[in-house]
Amino acid sequence: MESVSRSVPNAGGTVWILGLLALLLSAAMLPERSPWLAAKGFALTAGGIVLAVWVFSRGDWPASRLKAAVTAPVNLCVLGMLLDIGVSLARSPLPEVSRFEAMRYLGGALVYFATVYGLAGRSSLQRGMELVALVAGVAGIVAFITYGESGLAGEGLRLSGAFRNEQLLGGFLCVTLPLVIAAAFSLDAPLRRTGAQVAAVIVLGALLASRNRSAWLGSIAGLAALGVLWWRFIRPAGLRVEGRLLLVPAIVLSLCLGAFVFAVPESELIARRTAAFSEPTATASVRWRQGMWEKAGRMIRDQPLTGHGIGLFPLQQALYYHPAALSRTQSQIAATGAGLSESAHNLYLQLAAEVGLPGLALYLALLTAFSVTSIRALGAERSQFRRWVGAGALAAVTAQAVSALGSPAWEFPECSLFLWLTFGLGMSAARLDRGLPSTQFKSTP
Repeated sequence: MESVSRSVPNAGGTVWILGLLALLLSAAMLPERSPWLAAKGFALTAGGIVLAVWVFSRGDWPASRLKAAVTAPVNLCVLGMLLDIGVSLARSPLPEVSRFEAMRYLGGALVYFATVYGLAGRSSLQRGMELVALVAGVAGIVAFITYGESGLAGEGLRLSGAFRNEQLLGGFLCVTLPLVIAAAFSLDAPLRRTGAQVAAVIVLGALLASRNRSAWLGSIAGLAALGVLWWRFIRPAGLRVEGRLLLVPAIVLSLCLGAFVFAVPESELIARRTAAFSEPTATASVRWRQGMWEKAGRMIRDQPLTGHGIGLFPLQQALYYHPAALSRTQSQIAATGAGLSESAHNLYLQLAAEVGLPGLALYLALLTAFSVTSIRALGAERSQFRRWVGAGALAAVTAQAVSALGSPAWEFPECSLFLWLTFGLGMSAARLDRGLPSTQFKSTP
């Protein structure tokens, strides 16, 4: 069998990491209002282009490798989504609005390809996992430091940090928690494993304090998936955990639990939100979501094949009345920019309403192809490190898929960026860059 060309040399070096870190910061720190929302789309696209060009310019790309990259099921789904979104943009009645959402998808896809083919080697993939743990830990610390800077009457103080919204923070923490846990058990250096363990405790505490039920449900699903994957693919190889490495996170966890017990007002608020799961229709937020979902369903029925245009749900939903989900007028939304209150709070319904059922089918195909490829790779992989990364990425995508049923976070660049990064880390762990079927992984060093 003809050998496939080597991966990009040193693609996980300082330039790649600093470039991605700058991209993460630009997406997270810009304000959540017009015209900065447009600037986020531009930043994500520009950063994705720079990373992709830098990665692909440093590797060898013979025809065999290009063919393997184009024909990989996950890559085909990504390219199909971009094509479908491009068609939706071309057909959009408001291309100046649709353009920003299309750029978000393009930038995310470029980050995905840059991650798969830029973090191919073990050392560079470890740096990528360290970066995720670092960013997630810092995000949690910032959220706790800035705790109480904003709030709503009757809801107490909000934990939102740099994301300035607890739903966005919850979505980010939800998708990064499995990756941070995977890093905590797989990184080579003991000190870095300890740092990742501390980051996992911080992320878990911030996730609980965010009081976001969609993120909680997603995290439960993600952690359950990680447990199953560990039992099936990692445990048989043996799990060795040094007790001394758990000392620092155990102390931090004890302090967090103690602070939580004494924070009576906040623990009561979280308890009320947890109790709301038993009677979801009794909460105004759930009734509002049901109204938005009903609006999205009517929009899908009106345009089932082509949708109303990529990125146009916030504007078009204003034409659909529902007593539980009252909306501003289109002119008001266009004047000040769309907010969270104009989102469907369901990624699948909003995507179908914007690009039609074929577009939704492509996204679901991407989730399916990613899951199947990851599971096949986990079954054939010999490297314990890559197994942990693959399992963490698959668990993170599972968490996002569940939280997306009720969260608006994934329509915002600072959260969707990490979803695309997770796709890339998972496929990098599966050695997709080599263009080899999973049956060949056992003989690959």
